[in-house]
Amino acid sequence: VACHPVSPVLAAGYEDGAIILVRLTDAKEIDVRDPTPGSAITGLSWDETGRKLIFGCADGSAGLFFLP
Repeated sequence: VACHPVSPVLAAGYEDGAIILVRLTDAKEIDVRDPTPGSAITGLSWDETGRKLIFGCADGSAGLFFLP
């Protein structure tokens, strides 16, 4: 779980590899990564502007999302 540094948004990663963003003001969700077997999310972090979200997985893979 990682809280956005500016907006009321939460990123959540799951054991099945999925990542969602949740807007805390109304609980709206956006799927940003589909479940990926064997690729449990083990780390999430925003950059200081909240425009990039990096993630790490149990299988050693990682990724970076660029957000508007």
